[in-house]
Amino acid sequence: KLTLTSWATGTGVSRRSLHRALQQAGLGEQTTWSFQEILRALLRQPELAEARLRKLRAEGLMAEHELAVARREVVPAAAVYSFFEPRFVAMKNIILRSQLDDGSKDDLLRELRERPAAEVAKGCTEGGSISENNAATPLT
Repeated sequence: KLTLTSWATGTGVSRRSLHRALQQAGLGEQTTWSFQEILRALLRQPELAEARLRKLRAEGLMAEHELAVARREVVPAAAVYSFFEPRFVAMKNIILRSQLDDGSKDDLLRELRERPAAEVAKGCTEGGSISENNAATPLT
């Protein structure tokens, strides 16, 4: 039999949660508990099981994301920003220096600002990808 602090350290469940579970199981008056008593008390706590399940799901999603980054299936936001920023500045300057009337220039610039970034990115990188050195490279 071990103390509440020992069980909390060993199980990763907070001392407060363990104490509450033991009290609800009618075992709160003791000073030491066996593995079976702790297990029985914890299994009666659906919120702890749900919290652990949420934690496992979150860890799984994080692992999937890290794997996608390692496989280069996703691009860091900073790389996307640094890739597109000079291109948008160039497009803006071309539009502003063009012979178009001011209304048309305003319409084009508004369109550049308001169009969803994913739509713009798809059109600019179709058949290629963004590399770390800001050059478009074909996907292999």
